[in-house]
Amino acid sequence: MKLMFWNIRKNSDVFQLIADAIRQFKIDVFVLAEVPMDHMWDLNSKLPDNYTIHPYATENTKTVFILNTKWSAKTVGEFDTTRATMLHISSSKIEPVNIVGCHLIDQMNNDPATQLYWSGEFRKFVEDKESSLKNDRTVIIGDFNMNPYDQGMTSVCAINSVMSKRIAQNESRTYHGEKRQFFFNPMWYFLGHPFHVNGTLYYNNPNYSVYWGLFDQILVRPVLMDCLSHRSVQIVSKIKDQNLLTNKYNIDKKFSDHLPIFANLKL
Repeated sequence: MKLMFWNIRKNSDVFQLIADAIRQFKIDVFVLAEVPMDHMWDLNSKLPDNYTIHPYATENTKTVFILNTKWSAKTVGEFDTTRATMLHISSSKIEPVNIVGCHLIDQMNNDPATQLYWSGEFRKFVEDKESSLKNDRTVIIGDFNMNPYDQGMTSVCAINSVMSKRIAQNESRTYHGEKRQFFFNPMWYFLGHPFHVNGTLYYNNPNYSVYWGLFDQILVRPVLMDCLSHRSVQIVSKIKDQNLLTNKYNIDKKFSDHLPIFANLKL
């Protein structure tokens, strides 16, 4: 299953690039954030045959799913007035998986303590839906508005994601007598990498010399960990002949202030 996520910053001019990416990467599930909802008809008109926009509950939704029609998908639930949506996806050839598309609260308007709290609530949402489905084959992909090392991503009280496959294969840890299941986060691989682009957005914070942010991430439960190698995850900097970076190796904001991410989940 080939997945892609892109926060397009309400730019309808990239709709053709989305269609091009679907063809180039042979995408099965494309999750979008910050879609200009009043232009959905235009997006739909550019999609290749056999692709459809999954029905969404409200135009305030933060994520939109584009699906290859070979997959059967149903909406399981939405978190925090559509900050995230979980789909249960199946076909005759694979065991069903849960795909969560998210666009969580931002750092500009929320302090770390608030992000940590809502990350914990998000974890509870995911666990509740997994329990109701009796299925923890879960993938989360989206704009977390946090880096892999931020508390909301790593805290056992929050999303509880880890960089190490060896640790993730333990499946969970016990915290004050309560079992907390891990997520494996392969995105750590890009931080400081000598060849790959190091993040999905670029910003010059006056207080910190980090520059590259890695807010756009994919996480998988340990049961799916062997289906997703580091090499099967990409930060996409080019679609067809269109470079998404400037000559100075910064993100070209005429498209978006985020780069897309791609993952090939070998189910």
